[in-house]
Amino acid sequence: MPKKNPEQILKQFFGFDQFRENQLEIIETILKGKNLLSVLPTGAGKTLCYQIPALLSEKFSIIISPLISLMKDQVDAINQIEKVSAFINSTLDYSASEKVLNNIEKKKIKLLYIAPERLENEIFLQRIKQLDPDYLFIDEAHCISQWGHNFRPSYRNIKKIIELIKFKNIAAFTATATKEVRKDIVTQLGLEKPKIIVGGFERENLHLNVIHTRDKKAELLSILRDKNHLPAIIYSATRKSCEAISELLNEKKIQNRVYHAGISNEIREIIQDEFSSGQSDLIVATNAFGMGIDKSDIRSIIHYHFPGSLESYYQEIGRAGRDGKDAEIFLLFDPKDHGVQEYFINSTHPTPNEIQIVYNTLFDYNQIALGSKSDQTLMIDPGIKILFESKSINESKLNSILLKLQELGVLKFTNNTGRFYHCKIRIPSNDLHNYLKQTRSKKIRSIITELLKIYGAGIFVKSIRLDPQSLSSRCDLSFSELINELNSLNSKGILEFKIIDSSGFIQMLQERRRFSDLKLDETELILNLENARRKLRMMLDYCYTKSCRFKFLLDYFEGNSTTYTCRKCDNCKGENKSKILERNEYLENKIISLIGEADFAVREHLIHKILRGEAKNFTRQNLSSFGSCEHYSRDEIQNSLDYLLSRNLIKKINSTYGLHEKGIDLILDDSKIDLKNIDEIDRTLEIFNQLREVRKEAAKKFGQPVQFICSDELLRKVAELEPTTQSELMSINGFTQKMFNKFGEDIIFIISEYKRKYPEEIMTKALPENLSFLRTMLDKKYSMQDISRITKLPSAVISLQIESLLEYDNKLDIHSIINPKIIDKIRDVVEKNRSANLKELKALLPNDVSYAEIRIVKKKIEVLDPKQF
Repeated sequence: MPKKNPEQILKQFFGFDQFRENQLEIIETILKGKNLLSVLPTGAGKTLCYQIPALLSEKFSIIISPLISLMKDQVDAINQIEKVSAFINSTLDYSASEKVLNNIEKKKIKLLYIAPERLENEIFLQRIKQLDPDYLFIDEAHCISQWGHNFRPSYRNIKKIIELIKFKNIAAFTATATKEVRKDIVTQLGLEKPKIIVGGFERENLHLNVIHTRDKKAELLSILRDKNHLPAIIYSATRKSCEAISELLNEKKIQNRVYHAGISNEIREIIQDEFSSGQSDLIVATNAFGMGIDKSDIRSIIHYHFPGSLESYYQEIGRAGRDGKDAEIFLLFDPKDHGVQEYFINSTHPTPNEIQIVYNTLFDYNQIALGSKSDQTLMIDPGIKILFESKSINESKLNSILLKLQELGVLKFTNNTGRFYHCKIRIPSNDLHNYLKQTRSKKIRSIITELLKIYGAGIFVKSIRLDPQSLSSRCDLSFSELINELNSLNSKGILEFKIIDSSGFIQMLQERRRFSDLKLDETELILNLENARRKLRMMLDYCYTKSCRFKFLLDYFEGNSTTYTCRKCDNCKGENKSKILERNEYLENKIISLIGEADFAVREHLIHKILRGEAKNFTRQNLSSFGSCEHYSRDEIQNSLDYLLSRNLIKKINSTYGLHEKGIDLILDDSKIDLKNIDEIDRTLEIFNQLREVRKEAAKKFGQPVQFICSDELLRKVAELEPTTQSELMSINGFTQKMFNKFGEDIIFIISEYKRKYPEEIMTKALPENLSFLRTMLDKKYSMQDISRITKLPSAVISLQIESLLEYDNKLDIHSIINPKIIDKIRDVVEKNRSANLKELKALLPNDVSYAEIRIVKKKIEVLDPKQF
């Protein structure tokens, strides 16, 4: 029989007449025996790129795949045409796995799908080597890279099979990989000069929309009223929120199905089949849904919460519009959702201390001493879970830590959550024989007889895990009847019967050692954590961008896309109808200043009241930010507050706000906040805020948006220049006669009145209360450490207050808070680099010189001849 070509296989198994872009090039590269890395976006048909070479081969090929459901779907699809595909994973017992291997030996199998965890078994690897596979294909290859969005340590086992078997070709496939991740995939697999084929990430039929909203329910219902948006997938971050969304839709008579990892495999399979076949057209799901879904007509993807990375986002939106027709992508954005993703990051990136807590607690709880090793399977039972929770280790973090310990070779962790039934016969076999003779219960005789048939003498020696469904069937009993009888036998002392709720099983692989003896790479932990946070920041940048959204994605995955615009996203079409409040650096700075300055618990409602001048017991004298934003709306202040939270510039702990390290850095970075002329800035901002108010009145009067009356940028310029006549105002570049006609006279009146009340030459301020207290401590020669301890403020914030004090009194002595030798070092560097900012000066000084010290000395030099101190 003549050998078939790729086009014939394409038609026979997949029903297509021609290949999509890049597919044939990938297949031909594989057939020529050249190693390959393929990056094709979701929906581009990467699966058949490895299935076709495997089907053309005389031998069998191995496909490494991370998801059991995905394996099954792909195997079933091929086997509908011809039974040449199989998988080996944890769902198969020994005999079923042997049957698959025997079929390979008989040349009946062309494609063997295996889970990466299987590669840990040396016997299995040797068996595969004897069978002599042709190709090795790695699906979801980004899982091998710690820089990828879904790193799986088990993927590192792939190197074992590559080193053991000489494959004709090794090809890795992924839908989402940046240049950094591609390079790491090649390194981890040890591929030498592979061909790298990257498909275009643009999807011309996807219309990207980000809706900034504080009322997601209303926005979601509005989207779903349009039946053209169905079929659709709604992605939510947690199981609980999925259930809540589904309940909301049910109340509104909108049919939907919920899909998440908490639902049984059988039900999930039914839901997936219903959606694929068109019986159901709306799914509410976590990211557990969608891998391998064979449905081309999904018309919209709705993200109720934003995902943790652009890779996840791109992979999920790629499930829409695979038929080439238009599809809408909606992301309902609320900055507060940032906390959910931060929780996920913290849960999956444990600290060394948390790993040590789990390591010691696990073995202490199971009474395993140093130098000892248990051969028994250890369970994550309710007792140890409560103990971990008391040490602030939640279930998600616990799983991450156990996987890390598995990676270190300490233990093997099986994450098998559920209810488990264990049984052991307590009495000797002779006594059991006599008991069976005496009992009149046919049920009991049947149960014990079947237990002995299934488990033999072993059930007298140790506790055996039962399969109650199978046992009840063999005994012709209902499940509840079986459990009742087993409990009865337990109370009589015949059996030891336990029902245990477990979150997993652990097998020790080595003796317990001191934690310090483990080869834990703490640097890698830190880098992985920072990488996850960097990916989250990029996701947030996408939500805030005002440029083309697809250009943003292309720049991330492919590099600079120059002048590309998709002309279909909300930004390109100018159809972003959500209330996107622009970033306001003035508000952001005032919030950071307030939180840094406050010596009390700062809660959200108090921030609003203080900034708007509505809080009792506060004045400008005891809190400089009081009333500084009285002309801003609550929404504007809240937007800046949310933005600072989402950027880790401030933090929220139990409803109380504090400064994050990055917020302190922002204060210290004088390239971002110039406090050199703070009085001038405050004066300009006060005028600007009053001008915003009259602009708002003009907008109402003429029925136009405020930006149509006059832009913020131009209004800020007016506030800086302080014009008091029409000619001065009209001379400002950009200010037109139309603008003057609408509110020009109001501008002149406000500025004239302000200058009359506060002439620049006599602008003075009484020393605020907090600065007065600081001055007292400095006069008494308190050290920086003492001041920080008393005020409970970081040195970064104290340095800002001292800088303000130097404006009031340039003779202030700073020698009690900074070592004279350090003062001299800083002064020498500042004198030689007058125009340098703090970061540049820090780079020129020894590491032990702090930003706070540089700021204070730099300010002292500015307000006083350096030779005088």
